[in-house]
Amino acid sequence: MKPVIFKGYDVALNAPKDWKPSRDGSCSALCIRRTEYGGHPAMLSYWKPDADELRALNEGYSVCLGIVGQGHPPVFMMVQRVEEHEIPDNLIPKGCPYCTSDNEAIRSTYYDQTCKGCVKRMGEP
Repeated sequence: MKPVIFKGYDVALNAPKDWKPSRDGSCSALCIRRTEYGGHPAMLSYWKPDADELRALNEGYSVCLGIVGQGHPPVFMMVQRVEEHEIPDNLIPKGCPYCTSDNEAIRSTYYDQTCKGCVKRMGEP
């Protein structure tokens, strides 16, 4: 699933400081809106399944929520319509996350600025 950039987000969470794309994989910014849920502080992010994921959900597959780290915060999930928004320039990384190249980048995912050389070596995602 891909994170959605939506109108009304108030924070873009970035990769942890010690995150290395070459070791840990791509970690794109996650747009969230801070709010309250049941009287508790909460954060909302929105995700959109691609066609294969949607087909799998319709066939009875489940959504898996992954948390990086040792603790598991209280979470909730729901289905909700949200108005999507263009990718702001400040969320588009500069340069390739897999090498030090400033070669012409392509958007192979919502935020990914993988250079054409790395995309060719890895294969189109």
